[in-house]
Amino acid sequence: MQKERYTILLIDDEKINLVVLRALLQKEGYAIVSALSGREGVELARQERPDLILLDVVMPGEDGFEVCRILKQDPLTHAIPVIFITALSDSRSKIKGLSVGGLDYISKPFEKEEVFMRVRNILRLNYSLQRIIEEQAVRLKQVRDAQQAILVNPEEIPGARFSVHFKPLLDAGGDFYDVFAVTDNVWDYFVADISGHDLAASFTTSALKALVRYNSSQVLTVEEYMTIINRVLQSLLTPEQHIAAAYVRLNRNTMRLSVVNAANPPLLLLPGQGEPVWLQGNSDALGAFAGGVFVGQEFAVAENDRLFMYSDGIIEHSRTARTREQGGVDLLRAALATRGFPLTSAVPEIARMLFPRERPAEDDLLLLGVDI
Repeated sequence: MQKERYTILLIDDEKINLVVLRALLQKEGYAIVSALSGREGVELARQERPDLILLDVVMPGEDGFEVCRILKQDPLTHAIPVIFITALSDSRSKIKGLSVGGLDYISKPFEKEEVFMRVRNILRLNYSLQRIIEEQAVRLKQVRDAQQAILVNPEEIPGARFSVHFKPLLDAGGDFYDVFAVTDNVWDYFVADISGHDLAASFTTSALKALVRYNSSQVLTVEEYMTIINRVLQSLLTPEQHIAAAYVRLNRNTMRLSVVNAANPPLLLLPGQGEPVWLQGNSDALGAFAGGVFVGQEFAVAENDRLFMYSDGIIEHSRTARTREQGGVDLLRAALATRGFPLTSAVPEIARMLFPRERPAEDDLLLLGVDI
């Protein structure tokens, strides 16, 4: 949507320059705010968030180059375009101005047409850039919404007895999970981490969900299931892509757990009684090799056991993690500390313990807990 009126901030220690520029630009319909020093200009820029800054180069205290550098380092003002006002004509000064983030120059003494042209050109350029950013934000939101729509919620299938904490690093992430029934009291749980954090990774998730659901069958072993998915992925993924994944089939009739860990971090089985068990990776990443090897493991489980599946962001960037091993220790401590909690409380509490609010995530975060 077109703005009704653009605001321009003038920063110049010479009052006469401010008066001249204000008179010129106000006649063109621009709203003007002004400052007589770099320090005052920086504060005004933070408060007013103008559409454009005209900045004098030669000023006492911080010169225009330093003021521009400060503006470009501040998240509140870094996107505001800057045009330098200067009587300097040497190429070295102009290169310095461009290197600190300036977009153009207006020469002293002012030529009315030059001022109008340069101001109009920069505002037009910035308007076009903002339109592109807004359009991309809308598209990215659509991708994010589509990705969220294909993720199943625990409330939708209470019989699966799972809870999940999923926080993509970007609006649309490369981590993925799915939970679905194979037959009565037999459930499949799948977590995956697609290499990369770009849109290509997020687009792959929808194809992966379809692939996971389509090939699920009670007559296939977990090894056969992953082998088929791997072969199909060979034609879908780029040579640079691969998928770390863990696939679990829980048969509550026989109380058996069948697992294929395809280059995913080890799963954590927390028995109701006894010592925790790490279910280590034993298979190739999906999509990495045409002849990938996938080895299934089986475990006996009991009624009060609990299983945790997760992506590597959970253990590589937790509160104290310097190594994956230390991250695993953090996860185990948090899981043990929440052993008596209902699963719906335990999973978010573990995530909070591993990633306190003051520590931003550095990767997609996916933690899925299952009550056996």
